[in-house]
Amino acid sequence: PAAYAGLRAGNEILIIGAPLSGKKALAKRIAQLAGMERLVTVHNPRNADALVKAKSLVQRSGEAKLMLLLPRLDLIDPREDEELLTELDALIETATERANILVIGTAIQYVPGNEIDNLFGIVLPMPGTAVAPTSHTPLLPEATAMLAAVARHYLDAALASGDELKDLSPDDYIRRVLQA
Repeated sequence: PAAYAGLRAGNEILIIGAPLSGKKALAKRIAQLAGMERLVTVHNPRNADALVKAKSLVQRSGEAKLMLLLPRLDLIDPREDEELLTELDALIETATERANILVIGTAIQYVPGNEIDNLFGIVLPMPGTAVAPTSHTPLLPEATAMLAAVARHYLDAALASGDELKDLSPDDYIRRVLQA
C-alpha cells in the first residue's frame, strides 16, 4: 500500500542461531546483496575499546557502503557489562544514522526483549533456533483494572453494533482477554 512507501527498515540486524548454523555466512550474503563495499568484523565486540574503535571507523567511513559484523553478542552479560552495553548502543546508534552502514550482530542464545535484542531493529532467527522463555512480570492491580475497562469498552461497543458472543459470557470474555 501507499502508506508503506516511506517505510525504512532499520539497518541493524541481529541473527540468532545455533553454533555453526551459518550466521556469519548469512550476514556476508546480506552484505553482498546489499552491495556493501567493505565488511568489517569486530572480532571482540565484548571489549569496550574495540567498540569505540569500530564507532570511530564508522564515523570516518565517508560514503562507502560498509557492513559491521559483531559476532556472539549474547556473551555480553547486561547485569555486569553496563559500560559495554553503552558503547554497543552508541555504536549501533551512530551506524543507524547513516544509510550506507549496515550493522549485523550474531548470537547463539536469544531472549526476546532483553537488552541486546532491543538494540536491533530486525531479528532473524535461523531455523531451529531455541528461544529462551521470557520472565513474565505480573501486572499491577491498577493496570489489570485499566485493561479490563478497555476490553469492556470495546466489547460493549461491539455488542451495541450488533455483534454477539457465542458460548461465552461478557465476564468470561474479559477474563480471556486479560489472560492473553
